[in-house]
Amino acid sequence: MILKKMRLSRDYWSGGRALVVAVLLSPLVGACRGQETAEITFVVNTADSLAADAEVFVAGSVDTLGTWHPRGLALHRLDATIWRGTAAIPADSSIEFKITQGTWQKEALAADGSVPQNSLLRVTRDTTVRIEVKSWKQDRQLQVTGTVRVHRDLSAAGLAPRDISVWLPPGYEGNDTKGYPVLYGMDGQNLFDPNTSTFGIDWQLDENADSLIAAGLLREVIIVGIDNTADRSREYHDTPLGATYRSFVVDVVKPLIDETYRTLPDPDNTAVIG
Repeated sequence: MILKKMRLSRDYWSGGRALVVAVLLSPLVGACRGQETAEITFVVNTADSLAADAEVFVAGSVDTLGTWHPRGLALHRLDATIWRGTAAIPADSSIEFKITQGTWQKEALAADGSVPQNSLLRVTRDTTVRIEVKSWKQDRQLQVTGTVRVHRDLSAAGLAPRDISVWLPPGYEGNDTKGYPVLYGMDGQNLFDPNTSTFGIDWQLDENADSLIAAGLLREVIIVGIDNTADRSREYHDTPLGATYRSFVVDVVKPLIDETYRTLPDPDNTAVIG
């Protein structure tokens, strides 16, 4: 490939924290602004060699980057430290992205070791984006108020597996006979724990529910978080996959919750958020 020019762009994080991204533009491939999509190739240099079974992904704001699922675009390992992958992105658009090892507990950090804001890229033509990663966020303990139980890799035909997190109200474990209403939340990664949240800030449903219950302003309620996947956009819209996802919630998730926990399963005691 003949390179016409190299442009260095810097994405500024809060407090001046930044990563340097090199953008290589080719005049020979997809140079026409009128094209519907552009091929964006991500090349990530991890500086240090990762474990043999490690994976690296680009998570971003468009479907082909997983719509912020941490396992968005899988990169292929070229050698000990170089990873590469290509995604079709709508031309004449702006996207945001981050680099992860498959979870938000292991996302790429800025040069000073801080959690960065999103990298920004204006897409106009076929482009190669080069990112250097010095360090990664490490696994941390859950930061949750109350009790959360996790059901791993729940799935159904046609759907990617996902985890289901169940928050139990303060009095649940001390009362063996009481039934509880259930609130089902989409984007379950974001509900309770900042370590699993897409942007490092969770919705704090655990803290808020705990406080409101203690103040007598909310009934004791079980909250179920259903994780999203790389198919999030299609699952949450009126598409064939969306119909499959709705059936999954009704026919797989809800029966599991009703069978495992002391719920009030009728419609008056069941709600959805997200």
